Amino acid sequence: MRLVKTIFFFSASLVFYSCEKVIDIKVKESDIKYVIEGIITTEPGCKVYITRTKPFNEDNDFSNVSGATVKVKDNNIEHMLTELSPGVYETALINGDIAFRQHKGGHTTAPNWETFLEFADRYFK
Repeated sequence: MRLVKTIFFFSASLVFYSCEKVIDIKVKESDIKYVIEGIITTEPGCKVYITRTKPFNEDNDFSNVSGATVKVKDNNIEHMLTELSPGVYETALINGDIAFRQHKGGHTTAPNWETFLEFADRYFK
């Protein structure tokens, strides 16, 4: 029993008296890249957000890209998106279609037969 207490005491003292060392990590700078995020749901409307990346050591306040020409193709019909604010582009002419892995109420990896059968019913008669 005394051995268990001794081991516990030394283990606890290591937790409370451990060392701290600051490590300076050298991160290689990379080129600025464009980030394009798109949102299409079953509701009318499509949004695209365009920003630029920043160096690793800077804050996460990304700069929006203004003045871009944004097009989305839906069944070979091309739609131009309108810039609502810097970096935010939208059109109300497109809405998505429920597919096998898109679920009402959010994505899940679990089987969703109700959604699959609704999707399949449109294509298989």
